[in-house]
This record gives sequence, structure tokens and C-alpha cells, in this order.
Amino acid sequence: MESLTKENIWNEVEEKYPNITALQFNKKVEELAKPKINAIFNSIWGDQKSIIDAAEKYKKIPLDYDDPEARQILNQILKEAGGDRSKARQIATQKGYKIGK
Repeated sequence: MESLTKENIWNEVEEKYPNITALQFNKKVEELAKPKINAIFNSIWGDQKSIIDAAEKYKKIPLDYDDPEARQILNQILKEAGGDRSKARQIATQKGYKIGK
């Protein structure tokens, strides 16, 4: 994906519209930046959605520490619990997970 910096957008506007006023320049920068920002957001959202969907599928089965993906979820919950396994079980239950085979 193309790098999105002010400098890149400014250069693009200067190349495409060399004789515009400062006000027009600012409007063109906004016009060119908005779809690029939306594309970056959509890409990030797509990645996050797939991570969320993968975690949600684990709510249907007990989390097994031998499963690498389940282990990541368990480790994250344990981290949230400050290393307290009892508290981690409570958090897992609150989030809808089951622990064990």
C-alpha cells in the first residue's frame, strides 16, 4: 500500500495542479487524502475483523493450551489477569471462553 504522508499528498497536488490557489490546494489535498485514508482504515479493519472472528470461534470450544491459537488467547487473558490464574479463569468465563479440553 502506498505511503500516506502529508508530503506525498502535497507533492501529488503540486504535480497535478501546479497553478491553483492556496485554498484550492488545501481542498485538493483533502480530496486526495480522504480515499487513501479510507483504504488504510478498511485494510486495518479487515485485519482486525479476521482476528476477532478467529477468537470468537474459540468461544464455541474449550481452550486447549496445546493449540497455538488458543494458547495466544489464554496468554492474553492471563496477562489481563496480572498472572493470577484464578482471576484469568473468571475473565475467560466473562468473555465467554471455556478453559480445558
